[in-house]
Amino acid sequence: MAAVKRPSTYHHGNLRAALIGAGVKLLARKGLAAMTLRAVAAQAGVSPAAPYRHFENVAALAAAIAEEGFGRLREAMAAALADPALKRLSPLERTGCGYARFALANPDHLRLMFAGPRQEGPEHAAAAAAGERAFALLVEVIEQGKKDGLVRQVPTPALAVAAWALIHGLSLLLVGDQLEPVRSGAVAPEALVVSSVKLLREGWAA
Repeated sequence: MAAVKRPSTYHHGNLRAALIGAGVKLLARKGLAAMTLRAVAAQAGVSPAAPYRHFENVAALAAAIAEEGFGRLREAMAAALADPALKRLSPLERTGCGYARFALANPDHLRLMFAGPRQEGPEHAAAAAAGERAFALLVEVIEQGKKDGLVRQVPTPALAVAAWALIHGLSLLLVGDQLEPVRSGAVAPEALVVSSVKLLREGWAA
């Protein structure tokens, strides 16, 4: 009896995109520890050798998945900026909410995006560029805030790094279920992000 061939999830030769999509799904289902070329090939419904047509190793595939993640992160922040439900918040607070929304919906994807030092190779360079585009949106928000008189005239790189570090750190704590006020239900995740970004924006000096 002939073996039943598993249907492939890619069409028209778009194997690279199918593998990246399969990697994203694998992350959501099984987490970062399950990320291997063989597992991604199985998820995509292709042969174990197929990923090597586009990725020399799992690190290269992970970098391509990270690039996709940074694109989605930027989209999440942009969507929060335009969200009518958040219009009472400052642009910086809305940006933070978008970041946290992406993190809570894609915890292992977020971890993969920031896993390990930057490496060499085209996939890693593309991932780094995508990360810089996401960071650039935060820079734009801060620069606009300066023009509108809402943000102090402190060097933008320092402000952007401080804001990114705060929002990213909070997001990691949220996805790791490390914050007791959130775990107990005393405060909602987005409310904590908003209050923390507001504190950063206004300062805590008496």
